[in-house]
Parts: sequence; C-alpha cells; structure tokens
Amino acid sequence: MRVDLLFLTGVLVSFLLTGCAAAGERLCVREACFSVDVVRTYVDRARGLMFRPALEEGRGMFFVFDTEALHPFWMKNMLFPIDIIWLDRDRRVVHVAANVPPCAVDPCPQYVPSAKASYVLEVPAGDAARHGIKPGDILR
Repeated sequence: MRVDLLFLTGVLVSFLLTGCAAAGERLCVREACFSVDVVRTYVDRARGLMFRPALEEGRGMFFVFDTEALHPFWMKNMLFPIDIIWLDRDRRVVHVAANVPPCAVDPCPQYVPSAKASYVLEVPAGDAARHGIKPGDILR
C-alpha cells in the first residue's frame, strides 16, 4: 500500500510540474523542431514553466489561446531565461522576445508582442537567434 501511494504521489507531482494539457507534440519553425508541452487552460497557461529547473534543448512549451490578442507574458518564478515567440492565428511568427531573463523584481516586467497572437512558443534562450526565427516565419 505504501509503495502504491508513493508511486501515485510521484505521478501526480510529475504531472503538476509539467504544467501541460498534452505533451509530446512536435512543432517546427524554419529548420528548428521542438517537442512541446501544449497548454490550453488558463491555469496551465498561468503556471507555464514556473519552478522548472531547466528547459532542455529541443524542448518547448506551446500556449494556445481562445482569442487573438496582445497576450503579455512574464517570468515570475522562472529559474532560467527563454525565448518567447508569438504567432498569429495562421501560425505566422509576429514577434520574438529573445533571452528573456527570470523575474528579479516585483512586480515582474511584462513582455508584450507588437501584434496580436493566438499562440506562443517558449523555447530555450538563444534558440530563436541560433535558428534565425523571425517575424513572418511559419510554424509547422
């Protein structure tokens, strides 16, 4: 019984730390491909990558919004920098915020795209520049 409880606790903690509704989707921009966790709910979007120790190379988080808007992002409780890539309803890159650092002051600064977006892709810091990801690129 104790082993089962420990196992279930481990599974629950793993699920909560992923902050995702679906995992393992593969998305590509230019020649760069990422295995992403897909988040669709308000709670999952608010948690995002908070408290994770790192975002491994080739991994990302993909946020799906109900409406196209200027969705701001912040880095509260983040432990590492990331690149934030906003995409419109056609999955065209509309804005890139590169090397966004973890929040160091309260209130945390917000990062807002220059155009409305329906999706956001978060990837390891430096990946957007390394792969030449820029506005106008299409997510596949």
